Amino acid sequence: MTSVIAPVRWTGERLVLLDQTLLPGRELEREYTRWEDVAEAIRALVVRGAPAIGVAAAFGVALAARQSAASTGEALLADLETAIKGLASTRPTAVNLFWALERMRGVAAGLSQGSVAQARTRLAAEAEAILAEDVAANRALGDHGAVLVARGGDPVRVARVAVRDHELERAVAATGRLAAVQVHAREARVERLGPDVA
Repeated sequence: MTSVIAPVRWTGERLVLLDQTLLPGRELEREYTRWEDVAEAIRALVVRGAPAIGVAAAFGVALAARQSAASTGEALLADLETAIKGLASTRPTAVNLFWALERMRGVAAGLSQGSVAQARTRLAAEAEAILAEDVAANRALGDHGAVLVARGGDPVRVARVAVRDHELERAVAATGRLAAVQVHAREARVERLGPDVA
C-alpha cells in the first residue's frame, strides 16, 4: 500500500508544511500560525512547487485573518491586504501564488460588510477549497494514468507525463496524492520510479 504524502495540511487552526529542504533524507512537518512565517517558509523553499505554494499562500491569508485584531470588515481588509502583499513578494514568478492570492482577495472583498468572525471562517473555507481542488486534480491525473496503463500503455511512459523528475518531486509539488504512484498502485506494474526517470 502506498502512503500518502501530504506536503500541505490544515488543522483548522494552523498550517502544517512538510519541510522540503530536508528531503529526501528526513521528513519533518512544521506548523505555522502566522502569515509572516508562511511567507518565510515560501521564501526559504520549505514549500515548493506551484500548486503547493499557491495553497500555502491561501492559508497564509486565512492565518492573517485569524491574527488580525480588526473589529470591522474594513479594518480586516486592510490587514489582509498587508498580508497578501507580503506573501506575493516571496516568489515573484510563481503563477499559482498570485492566482491563489487574487482568489482570496476576491473572497475577502465580498466580506467587508460582514462580521470579522464570519470573514475568518469564510477565508479558511476558501483556502480549504483551493487545497481540495488541487487534491482532486491530482487524483484525476492518477485515474487517467491508470486507464492508460490498463489499455496497455507503458507505465513508465505514463508516469513520465505525471512526474517531471521523480515521484517525490511531483508528490510534494502538488498538495495531495501522487498521481503516478496511484497509477503504480492500481496497476502494480511499476514498484517505484527512481530519480533517473526524466
